[in-house]
Amino acid sequence: MPQAYLHQSRGRKNSFISTTSGLRKIEPAREDRGCSSFLLVVEWWLQVPITGSRLLFLGGACFCVFTVAALGIALGTVASTMAQFGLLSIPVLLVMMLLSGSTTPLESMPVWLKYVMLVISPTPHFVIFAQDVIYRGADASIVWPEIVAASAIGSVFFATALYRFRRVIFSG
Repeated sequence: MPQAYLHQSRGRKNSFISTTSGLRKIEPAREDRGCSSFLLVVEWWLQVPITGSRLLFLGGACFCVFTVAALGIALGTVASTMAQFGLLSIPVLLVMMLLSGSTTPLESMPVWLKYVMLVISPTPHFVIFAQDVIYRGADASIVWPEIVAASAIGSVFFATALYRFRRVIFSG
């Protein structure tokens, strides 16, 4: 029978039992449930202080997830097979990631490309939002235009996907 030890994690309300087979959680955390991996990676592992609201960041991330999911649904309505969807999504997501402003600043892009990416892609808005909230401590009154822009782009993607899906279902 393996020995078990009760650990308290960094002053939080997480209790773990440590056995020879690993850690097992015995008491669920009441706070920071949704951002435990965020806190673990950014604050503990990377040692980057978070100055903004974690709740605001998670709320904005939910809007970004909606937008990217709507883009995926829209791409799924264009492709007729799963293989086509995979081949279609790779260049779209790769270009969106590379031109988002996370790897190269938007200021170093040509002006026309910057405006194109701000109109058709939600990722530059999320990068601006995330940097403002996490590093600069911005509140909702400052970052709301980025959330609205990403949500508007997601709504256009979702409306396009809904139109294409209904046209395919009800035409045949």
